[in-house]
Amino acid sequence: MAMLLGAASTASGGQSVLLSLSGGVHPVFVHGVAGDYEAGVNDFPVTPYHAPAWAGLGLGLNSGRWLFELEARWVAASPVTLEDPSDGDTVSFDASARLVATLGIFFRLLTGGIQPYLGAGGGFDAALAGETQATSSYGYAIIIPAPAFKDRFDPLVQAGGGIFIKLTKALSLRLDGRYVWIFEKPHPVRGVQAGGSLSLSF
Repeated sequence: MAMLLGAASTASGGQSVLLSLSGGVHPVFVHGVAGDYEAGVNDFPVTPYHAPAWAGLGLGLNSGRWLFELEARWVAASPVTLEDPSDGDTVSFDASARLVATLGIFFRLLTGGIQPYLGAGGGFDAALAGETQATSSYGYAIIIPAPAFKDRFDPLVQAGGGIFIKLTKALSLRLDGRYVWIFEKPHPVRGVQAGGSLSLSF
């Protein structure tokens, strides 16, 4: 972050700090494959589509048309139903909440009252999961242990765009959408994050 801020300090145009309070939805696409099924070890290998809500806080530096931004987003737990591909047994529980932290670079295509932009960034995704217990539709007790600390963190990249709509000189409404790729093992997790925020420049 310090390196980016240092680079931004040499850019042309005025500078200001941007504080954004955000919220939205994070659709997560189906991930995992039935071929990874292993009885007693990985009975429910495919996680279906789900769309948890998220809330976040961003702190950035505006430098001319450029925005360098550090963001933290909390993704809420979300209900999912998993299926055992061997016998059709199902189990329902809440997919764990997650914390996403990213550093992004964005470029405004226009200046003025309406400012569309494009950008990309990277960071990490952290699972906030504890042990999960549930009963399957066939009456079996299903226990999913909490992941080890080292297995909670996965790198991610994202790219997308949005628009700033100036409400006052300092306050803007921001609409934003991003494609997110989480490098979880053994299969990556893909999804999108869409939402809006109020952004204050000072």
